Order: sequence, then structure tokens, then C-alpha cells
Amino acid sequence: MRLRELLAGFGGAVAAWPLTRLGAPSRSDQGYGEEARMRYKPKSIDALHIALGGLPDDMRVEVGANIGVSAKTVGELRKVTAWPGNLVITIPQERYPERTVEVSKATIATRVSPKR
Repeated sequence: MRLRELLAGFGGAVAAWPLTRLGAPSRSDQGYGEEARMRYKPKSIDALHIALGGLPDDMRVEVGANIGVSAKTVGELRKVTAWPGNLVITIPQERYPERTVEVSKATIATRVSPKR
């Protein structure tokens, strides 16, 4: 199940979830040697759980240096009790257990509130 399909089930309440999508897959991610991956910047544990929705618990997690998260699998990542707002997760579009979720620090400023 894709994240968009999961979020569609929340109806109008989706806007209340503080989850920032950092960008669409680049051309290099779309069949030109690498898999398509989506980057999200969850602002809370609830937003993290939404972003991880549909991923198998045994999927590996790679955490960057000096991040402060010690999860090795998605199942362990779902059990974290605190989520710093400056972390980004990169999720593969294919939900196979052999794929990897990456956790890193945000390197670009992102818009939290919608444009008016």
C-alpha cells in the first residue's frame, strides 16, 4: 500500500498530520539505475507511524552517524518513543523486506505550513 493510499483513508484529517514530504523521486531514481525513494520529515511519532505504514517489520533501517536513533529494523523504529523534528526518513516505494529505510538529518529547510 502506498502512503498516499493510506493517507486517503484519513479523509480531511490528513492536513492535521505534521508530515512534510521533501520531494518527488528524481530522474535518477526512476528507472535509471536506482529504485524510486520518497523522503519524509515526520514532525511527531504519529506522523512517523503514518510514513512507515505498510512497511514490513523486518525491513532494515540504516541510521546516519550521530543521529541518536538506534533502530535496526522498521519494527524497532515503530517502537521509538521520541522523534526529533530535524530527522528525515527515506522510504523505498517497493515494500519488499530486502529494501532499506534510511534515517538522516534534514539538510534543507522545508515549509511546514501550506502556502496561502
